[in-house]
Amino acid sequence: MSIFSQTKALFFTICFAVSLASAADTITGKAINQTTGQPASGDDVILLRLAQGMQEEARATVDAQGAFALNVTFPKDDHVVRVFHRGVNYDRTVIPGSPVEVKVYDAEPKIEGIYGMIGIVELGAAGKVLNVTEDYDINNPSNPPKTQANPRNFDLQVPDKAEIELVQVKGPESIWVTVRPTPAKNRSNLYSINFPLRPGHTLFKIKYHLPYEEGHSTLQPRPPYPIERLGIMLPQSMQFTGKGKGDNGGFISTSEKGIQVQVVAGGAKIVGKVPAFEVSGGGEMPEITAHANAGPQHITAPPAAAAPGAPGAPANGGRRSAPSSAGGTQQSKEFWLMITGIGTLVVVGLAVFLKMRPKTGPAAPRKVGLEALKEELFRLENERLSGSISAEKYAATKEALNRSIQRAMESTASGVVKS
Repeated sequence: MSIFSQTKALFFTICFAVSLASAADTITGKAINQTTGQPASGDDVILLRLAQGMQEEARATVDAQGAFALNVTFPKDDHVVRVFHRGVNYDRTVIPGSPVEVKVYDAEPKIEGIYGMIGIVELGAAGKVLNVTEDYDINNPSNPPKTQANPRNFDLQVPDKAEIELVQVKGPESIWVTVRPTPAKNRSNLYSINFPLRPGHTLFKIKYHLPYEEGHSTLQPRPPYPIERLGIMLPQSMQFTGKGKGDNGGFISTSEKGIQVQVVAGGAKIVGKVPAFEVSGGGEMPEITAHANAGPQHITAPPAAAAPGAPGAPANGGRRSAPSSAGGTQQSKEFWLMITGIGTLVVVGLAVFLKMRPKTGPAAPRKVGLEALKEELFRLENERLSGSISAEKYAATKEALNRSIQRAMESTASGVVKS
């Protein structure tokens, strides 16, 4: 072979290797408007690198077919693809080797029918400080699906003298972000969270503390949306006294893994204020699951740059945090607390059904309880089929429900409801 032929072959080999490397360092995807079913053509796309915060790495525009391509400069780092559509950003974590599909929606300032599926208020006392964490799962079931976007998407009312430590939100198919609540002008304990409520489930986590100098405090949570179930979780070492109407001050009591759970009684959705309750004594919440310490660390960063002509950081409330592992393979302690709480509240719901059931014989408890749990599973499957629940949340919630069914069957078989 001549020197020219060898040089030519080497040249084509190098070009081929370069083209392969270039293809490997490109992220491709599609953005479809789920409200209209049409490609989100013209929307701006940003590639964010999760390293020492969230840093913009590349930009692109969705074409007429809904496709986009982003050049990756740091292929070994984790990334998030963000699409801006009508003033709202939609994020998807990049899974290496897989194309990214980003669902976007038209937005309106007010959507009817938004409600909370579950709320959990976690309490713990250390010395003269009462620590409180409020978790809410807010569902946007709009059809056709649309995003609710306004500065007061989630009104947060905390007790007097409370100091907010952290507010985090996780949208559907997205990552946890740290947001900055906006205080009301004329009320010291009222805040607004400007985080768009996209179709499906949005998780809110609010941590705050307040003085506990006398070793007791009266609280009254105020969910911003009607909520199906709400429970108070606190260590066994603390005392709980309901201040509402009915038995136990409007609450149903149970326990789970060393934690006492007080669930608001009644089958209808809770609208407005929850019955007040008093807590006293001290103690910290124990770890309730083996997954509690397996969670990812959050990376907090300044607001990412907005797309041209579209609001960026203010629309989502401020700083952002992301898991350190792409694909979300590890679960945070907060997520597992929510899932375990769902399972616990389902068991408590079973106890409520059993207490309210007519005395029709020994077979009635099992029938009523299992029917209630079947309804939960049916609803979960519907959410999976409609795409309104992520795969990780579906699997974890189903596991919690299956455990609840097993416990319900064991309890009803012996004629005893465990508490």
